[in-house]
Amino acid sequence: MSVTACPRSQESCPPSSGTPVHVPSESAPVRAEGAIVYNKTHKTTQFCNGTQWVAMAGGGGGGGSIASVTEAQRTAMTPTEGTVIYNSDNNRMEWFDGSNWVYASATSIAFVGTQTFNYTGSAQTFTVPAGVTSLAVDMAGAAGGTDVNLAVPGFGARVQSTISVTPGATLNLYVGGKGSLSAGGWNGGGNPGGTSCGGSQYAATGGGGSSDIRVSGTALANRIVVAGGGGGSSHVSHAGGGHAGQTGANGAGWSTGYGGGGASQSSGGTATGYTVGTPGTLGNGGNGGPPSTYYCGGGGGAGYYGGGGGSGGDTTHGAGGGGGGSSYSNAIATFTSGYRSGDGYITLSW
Repeated sequence: MSVTACPRSQESCPPSSGTPVHVPSESAPVRAEGAIVYNKTHKTTQFCNGTQWVAMAGGGGGGGSIASVTEAQRTAMTPTEGTVIYNSDNNRMEWFDGSNWVYASATSIAFVGTQTFNYTGSAQTFTVPAGVTSLAVDMAGAAGGTDVNLAVPGFGARVQSTISVTPGATLNLYVGGKGSLSAGGWNGGGNPGGTSCGGSQYAATGGGGSSDIRVSGTALANRIVVAGGGGGSSHVSHAGGGHAGQTGANGAGWSTGYGGGGASQSSGGTATGYTVGTPGTLGNGGNGGPPSTYYCGGGGGAGYYGGGGGSGGDTTHGAGGGGGGSSYSNAIATFTSGYRSGDGYITLSW
C-alpha cells in the first residue's frame, strides 16, 4: 500500500455516488492514489482516488460505515458472504468469503487523525498508533511575559515538520508556558532579574518556555523537534524581549540597559550590561540582571539553546529585554519567527 502524496479536496466532499464522506484534515499527512485509511471518527474505511477520499462499501454492499471489531468480537460474529469489517487488533480490513475471513488489505491500514497538546505545566505523552510511521508536527514555543508597563515581549517560534516514528513508541511532549512577572515560563524560560526591583512599576518578566518532542528518554539530548520561546520584557516599551525563531532575536535595550543575545543552533544567547544577567544554555534561557537601584532585566526565552538574560540599568535608569530562544528539527522543517503570543502547543497529525 503506497503512502506518498496525493491531492485532497475540502474537509468534507461527496464522491460520485453522492454519499458524503469525511476527508482527513489538511494538516494530516497526504496519501497516494490507492491508499487506504480507517477513519476512526466516522468509522469508515476510505481510499484515495487521486483527488479525494471515498468511502468503501461495508457489510456486503452499499457505502458507509464498516464495523470496527476486535479479534474476539469477529470470532463471535455470524457473518454472511461479502461482510467487511475493520479488525482493530491487527489494523487490517477483512472480508468474509463464505468460509473464512480474508485480509482485504495487504498491509496494516493507517489511522487518520489529529491530536493537539496544550500547556499543562507538566510533561505529556503520545503513543504512536499501529501502522503509523510518520507524523506531521505543528508546534510553537511560548511568549515571554508582559510587564506592568506593557512592554512587548518576544513571541514564540513555530516549527512545522514531518518526523519518522515507530508504531507503538511513546513520545514525550513538553509544551512551554508563557513567562510571568515572577518567573520564567515552564520548560526552560529564564527568570526576570527580580520580582519587585525598585518597585512594581520597574519589574521585568520571565522568558517563554520552549515546546519540544523527546524520544527514547526525557533528557534534553532526546529532543528531536524544538520550538523556541520568546524573551521576557523589561519595564518600558523600549526594552521588549527578542522573538524566538530558528535563530533567536536579540532583546531590546533601553538607555544604559542591554538586551540579552538571541540563541543560535550551537550556543546560548550572550548577556552583558551594567548589572549583567546570565547567558542562555542548552535548553534554558538566561536569567535577567538584578537592579542597581530600580530596573531589572528580562529573562531569556528557552529553546534548543536559550536566549541570554537582559541587563538591569545604572543607578538612575535603563533596562534590557531577554533574548529569544532558538529552534530545531532533526528533519526538514519550516521555521516561523515571532509566531506565538501566548502559551505554546503541539499538534500531531497522521
